[in-house]
Amino acid sequence: MFRFSLQRVLDLRERQQRDAAAALASAQDAADAAHRAEDAMLSARAELASSGAATGAPVGALRTTAFLLARLDEQVQPAGAAADAADAAVSD
Repeated sequence: MFRFSLQRVLDLRERQQRDAAAALASAQDAADAAHRAEDAMLSARAELASSGAATGAPVGALRTTAFLLARLDEQVQPAGAAADAADAAVSD
């Protein structure tokens, strides 16, 4: 007589749940890192913007500050997109 043990099915299910939990934890870590990177860039941009306006610097320094702000803006947008993508991965 054939007997089917469900223990193997239970073991497989538990393994799948552990793998899914590990993947979720990894996705959450990635999302947290992406948000920290975005926040750091936004903070650096705000600091640079406030330092240039408050000092009454010469025009050349203000142009350099404006150039650096533009470069930071170019990096902030992809960082925000990466954070959004990481959040989407967590919610999936």
